[in-house]
Amino acid sequence: MTNLKSKWELLAKISVDGGCIIISDEQNFPKYLMDESSIGFEDRKKYFPEMKDDFHIDLLEQEVCAKKGDYTGYSIPWLGGDGTFPLWGRYVQDSDSKDNYILNDLIVLDDSYDIFHTFNEIDQFEKLDYTKCSIQIYSGKIGIDSPDNVDERGLIVPSYSYDCPLGNRTYNIFELQIESTNEIATLVELNPNNKITKKDVQNLLNEIAKLND
Repeated sequence: MTNLKSKWELLAKISVDGGCIIISDEQNFPKYLMDESSIGFEDRKKYFPEMKDDFHIDLLEQEVCAKKGDYTGYSIPWLGGDGTFPLWGRYVQDSDSKDNYILNDLIVLDDSYDIFHTFNEIDQFEKLDYTKCSIQIYSGKIGIDSPDNVDERGLIVPSYSYDCPLGNRTYNIFELQIESTNEIATLVELNPNNKITKKDVQNLLNEIAKLND
């Protein structure tokens, strides 16, 4: 699709106290992500009777792109420790309505990088395919968080979750490289029909510049 307007919105600032941000199906957080106080497999099956596998994801040893049993997820590799990381959403105009915008992409940024590159027009950006990961969404919602939020059941749940515009399917994740820098942003592509462009990235940097004024 072409000639559709898009806009950026700052969705959240993810607080990391454990060195990782996980992106996965919303329901994978309470099923497979565990901390020291989490309940066991049989107790989790009370809430999710469809579970077949008695395993959990060890966050300290998790691969960047993890696939294990019914679990698929992504651990952002460039965090470098704890901190606060902004989560931005790119909304694209619905072709059937000029007023309705649909969430098209999620981007997590290295906040320490933001200011420098907002002063000049960027020459290029690249989606790095060699770190691409595909995750399977089966609940209709994608979750993204540093997994330390425990609910009243004793299960980890994401603080931030979003409806996937294309429903249940496989979604791709990329690392972004802007100009000659290292990877400093992670992109979740929720609708590949409206791919992100250099202009979109520049518009994001301009929005960041406004916030930093």
